[in-house]
Amino acid sequence: MDEILKKNLITELGINNLPYDEQEEIINRSAKIVFQSILNRVIPLLSAKEKGEFEALLDDKSMASADVFVFLNEKIPNLDEINKKEIYTFKKEGLNVMSKIG
Repeated sequence: MDEILKKNLITELGINNLPYDEQEEIINRSAKIVFQSILNRVIPLLSAKEKGEFEALLDDKSMASADVFVFLNEKIPNLDEINKKEIYTFKKEGLNVMSKIG
């Protein structure tokens, strides 16, 4: 798992050869996918009260994703491990697809 986590997908997938605006778009889309995967894993771990607090946090448009992770880190003791697993899965799938395209 560590080997895939250490890989830089930008260079591994050749994204660095694209124009900057396209690189930025791909990176933003990728981050949203990983973020959503993490949320899908952790929301069921929250209590009903914590889910209400979390929804209020998301409704606050001034909150950044970093604030969301601060909240989740307080509530989910193994959040770092979940983050690593979801990043690993995303990278592994991306590398797998690109190896097939070849």
